[in-house]
Amino acid sequence: RLVEVLDALAPAESTVGAASPALAVPCFRELVCDALNEALGLRGFLPLCISYVKGSPLEELDGSDLTLEMSFHALMAIQLCLLWFPPTRVALPEETFIDSGGYQAVLTLAADIVADLEDAEPGTEFLGLERLGLAMDILRLGMRSNVGIDYVCGNTGDTAEAPPVAPLAIRALEALSRAAGSCHSSGSGAFQQVAIATLPSAVRFVGALLHLTPIARFMSLAHVVHALRAALQCRPLSLPLTAAFRDLVRRERSRHWFSQGKEAAQLRGEFYRSLDGENVLNELALAATERVEELMESLQKKRGEGGQSYVACKSRGMKDVAVESLEE
Repeated sequence: RLVEVLDALAPAESTVGAASPALAVPCFRELVCDALNEALGLRGFLPLCISYVKGSPLEELDGSDLTLEMSFHALMAIQLCLLWFPPTRVALPEETFIDSGGYQAVLTLAADIVADLEDAEPGTEFLGLERLGLAMDILRLGMRSNVGIDYVCGNTGDTAEAPPVAPLAIRALEALSRAAGSCHSSGSGAFQQVAIATLPSAVRFVGALLHLTPIARFMSLAHVVHALRAALQCRPLSLPLTAAFRDLVRRERSRHWFSQGKEAAQLRGEFYRSLDGENVLNELALAATERVEELMESLQKKRGEGGQSYVACKSRGMKDVAVESLEE
């Protein structure tokens, strides 16, 4: 019920303006704000969800399907909660999430799942892969506010020590490559569908980390670009994955002061040059045109079966338009 309520409350992420989240926040009465402060506070549901992520309430059932199922639903509730921007008089969900040890709990869970997936045979651990996608979304959404950024980046300054999330970025990329490779394996169709659904979360997580200079400086851009190209080997190309790549390379003004300096500009320039050197965007355009051709062939077949005349989409330039749009 909690997941259902939050799903009705939280807007789709694509409809929330990152620069002006207040536009998505309606006006609430004082009594409602008091109730929200209680629900989103340290005595609310977030600490309980975090405890299920850790598995502590069900320790006696460790390894059972119920433990995994409760963890999965808890992750969904946290992800939906972090998507919602509450009124100004209500504490931010990410504050309670961090103060309750939620970020570290999800970080640990994601690292454990990646380790399990590295050892798992293709076609197994479906729920683990789904939980990994949710965990990456949560870790990314937790960095949207200054509170989350301060926690993740810490007081790294000019030290040589990587923030705790930096090692997970590399592990997440490895999981992304494995998920993409599984689409070519002899595993079940269910695992392939879950892998395709997980890829956009991994790409978005990587993109969020690359926009934070204190973290990006510790990431191997060559490794990042190689993993991104490997992800594009998965067919068919999905719209969520295409959108994730678009957000990854979109040039927009960062909201964080430490992502606007000389080092940040150098890192972004190096990243774009690496993408170009490895022909990642060309691979994306190729995957997109292949998908367009598949859809055109499917449409032609359906119209042919209906006995209607069909004018080839290629002659109308739809394929060229798609390629030009992707190049832009």
